[in-house]
Amino acid sequence: MRRVVPLLAAAPLLFSLGCLTQKQATVGHHPISGVIQTAFHGTAGQQRRFPVERTQVYFVAPEGMKVGWQVGDGQTKAFAEGQITVPGRFNFEQGAVYRLKLTDIPGHEGLELYPTLEVAPAAPSSAAYLAHNAVPIEFTDEDFDQVRAGNYVTKVIYLPDPEYQELAIAGVETLVSTRLAPGVDPIAEADRRGTILVIVRMGSIDLELPHAAPVYGDQADNDAHGLILPISAEGKDAQPKGKVNAATATTRKQ
Repeated sequence: MRRVVPLLAAAPLLFSLGCLTQKQATVGHHPISGVIQTAFHGTAGQQRRFPVERTQVYFVAPEGMKVGWQVGDGQTKAFAEGQITVPGRFNFEQGAVYRLKLTDIPGHEGLELYPTLEVAPAAPSSAAYLAHNAVPIEFTDEDFDQVRAGNYVTKVIYLPDPEYQELAIAGVETLVSTRLAPGVDPIAEADRRGTILVIVRMGSIDLELPHAAPVYGDQADNDAHGLILPISAEGKDAQPKGKVNAATATTRKQ
């Protein structure tokens, strides 16, 4: 009995240490984190089996719209127009923000928009999906009308947790800021419901005004935005080359 008592007395401490170890293995995951390696915390059985580094984005609508993006070599930057005709796809590097350019928008002649596309790193809860599926993005007439009216539109595409999935629907969901109640943050709401995959932010700014200085400086641009070479570039250099968006880096979700 004298040997059993110390073991019983130590049991709560062992239990507490076990819980702390488990918490440390699961805490620190969020879809916007730039620290991709946090997805590999835990035992071998808990680790991510799909080391996804790029997210395939599928621009679904409106059909015929052209999607371009900011291009450059880190020194000079410009916009390459019409790189994709909708519907179309491209593989974007995760953990970066890209500046797009939308042109030839059906029903909105003359309108040119410069939304940003934030691509979240894969998390354990989204890696399998991203390894097998493209993330669909659809721009609607309502989105364009809101922008023309001077409103700021945020679209968040996320993979819902099981409790937020409809029984007959399996896939991603989209939250749009203009469709939520006033004061509701679509990013926080999507993060509450599941794992964020992509965030699109769109306003009416014109980034190519003639005879005007750029809106943001070179240093800010280098830190916050990914640069892509035109699709016509040869070899591996045609892939996105992104930079982590540290401004939104927080803990990553399990």
